[in-house]
Amino acid sequence: MSRLAIITGAGSGLGKAICEVLSEVQGERPGGVAGEQIVCIAIARGPIADGPLDQITADLSRPHNWPAIVGPMLSDLEFSRITFFDIAAVLPHGAAQDADFKAKMDEAMRVNVTSPLAIARALAQIARSRTVPLDVVHISSGAALRPIANWGAYCASKAAAAMAWRVFEAENDFVTAHIIQPGVIATKMQQRLREEGDPNAAPRAALRSPHEVARDILRQCGFAP
Repeated sequence: MSRLAIITGAGSGLGKAICEVLSEVQGERPGGVAGEQIVCIAIARGPIADGPLDQITADLSRPHNWPAIVGPMLSDLEFSRITFFDIAAVLPHGAAQDADFKAKMDEAMRVNVTSPLAIARALAQIARSRTVPLDVVHISSGAALRPIANWGAYCASKAAAAMAWRVFEAENDFVTAHIIQPGVIATKMQQRLREEGDPNAAPRAALRSPHEVARDILRQCGFAP
């Protein structure tokens, strides 16, 4: 039996670090957690040269038939638990009065809310049919709790995502939602904010490495000692 991990945003940053640390954990503890193997499926916008063997190339800003994508991949696998890591996110800049704000809000909602939920719905169908639990690990942000000027699309979508996952858990007794705020991480998003001179970019000294954060998250989820 395997423990299945599906990770969005696996091409870089925290998502890539989660994949790497899961591989390290497997090597550190042969047989994985409680004798289980760990099978990773990476979801990213493009192929990952040094990533897991099982990959799904998909742009979360576009709709996809997720049951048709994940169903065949999981059909031949035996697993005791599914963990879905909801990591991919976009932060479109813009004030609510900007002419293109609707497009930015639409993009943020698709990537940060509706696409992850669509993936989880497909996984929930499989989990229910196999009678196995489904964990959702959502990487939230302080922006879900406080307003930040020109981050309206990000703030609103992150707040919506956290509530959506709580409702998803309430509706399904085999689902556990983990809403995690890991703090600021040294990712491309933070790099872009600094390059653009955004006053809300975190100071370099406050940034944690993706690998360090991934370790902490996986400990909370029972993957790493």
